[in-house]
Amino acid sequence: MADNKQNSETENKTTNGGSAASTKRAKEETSVTDTAKDAFDKAKESAGTVATEAIGQVKDKAASVLDGQKTNLASGVASVADSIRQVGENLSNSNEDNQVAALAGKYGDNLAAQIEKFSSYIDDKEIKELVKDVEQFARRNPLLFVGGAFALGVLAARFLKSSGRKQSAKKHS
Repeated sequence: MADNKQNSETENKTTNGGSAASTKRAKEETSVTDTAKDAFDKAKESAGTVATEAIGQVKDKAASVLDGQKTNLASGVASVADSIRQVGENLSNSNEDNQVAALAGKYGDNLAAQIEKFSSYIDDKEIKELVKDVEQFARRNPLLFVGGAFALGVLAARFLKSSGRKQSAKKHS
């Protein structure tokens, strides 16, 4: 019976010692898991911050490029208005008493004034306002918008096609 009591005490010590080791191991695993979770959370937060900053920089760059293109467009439209105005003045100032030329000159001046107004409109508005105005116009006049988009597409295709011929002719020369 003494042997049984001694065996029982040895088993208790082994069990308690094993239990303490298991508890210590569980605490270490929990600590490692918590540390890994913290590291993951910090990495995720850092990545989110970097991504947000990158998106902000891309937006700023895109806005800058669009603003420059908007300014170029406005100055190009203004130069078209100047050219139309010059043609109108030449027709109006012709020495002949040609009423058709005088009338064409008058319409040329009116057209130039309208184009200048459009140029000023483009130059004065922000990109977001221009997009909003185009969307509203498209909703109010869908057929006119689609027709205008088609006409611009045809003009752009003609321009690109003709400029491609000039470049290929230069390469072959």
